[in-house]
Amino acid sequence: MLAGGGVLLSAVVGAVEVATMLPYFVAIDTVGEAGRGWGVSSLLLAGYVLVTLAPALVLLTIRVSAQEHVSSIIPALLRRVDRWNGGVTATVLLVVGALLAADAALELDLV
Repeated sequence: MLAGGGVLLSAVVGAVEVATMLPYFVAIDTVGEAGRGWGVSSLLLAGYVLVTLAPALVLLTIRVSAQEHVSSIIPALLRRVDRWNGGVTATVLLVVGALLAADAALELDLV
């Protein structure tokens, strides 16, 4: 993977992480402003965390139970992704370049 691709991936993952944390921050604020006391607020937040973790725990359980089947598929999937990687990267760079060129043409009143 190119270094630029790694940086872009890190930036996207960071943005997704911030976006997924916003509901948690809102929940903390809402529970804090409810005035229910420390114990009840802690239980409510613990329940909220369990609800948000439930999908990941279900997927983890499925992954662990299907370990042997999934492990046999992963090498073939990785080979296929490696074959597609070059074409996808070129296509993304082409689209981004075209969009940047179009924006520059509009900004310079060339169109």
